[in-house]
Amino acid sequence: MALAVHIIAALASLAAASYLYFAPSRRRFYATYATTAAMLASGFYLVVASHASLVRSCITGLFFLGVVSALVIAAHKKASQTEQE
Repeated sequence: MALAVHIIAALASLAAASYLYFAPSRRRFYATYATTAAMLASGFYLVVASHASLVRSCITGLFFLGVVSALVIAAHKKASQTEQE
């Protein structure tokens, strides 16, 4: 069950960040932050509860977090450029 929640949170985080890039808004930023936090929290829970390999889990999680963060940063830059125009 926890794995399903983690997968759903990760996919929701990626979808929210992708949508945020194409249509940035304050509400979508908050939604992306919330889904990313849920993904991190559920991943932490899975590592602690299942005693999974911390190195493998962290490398995968950091890669995923990097992708989502890159999308959020790009959306932030895009939003600030449209505000200046």
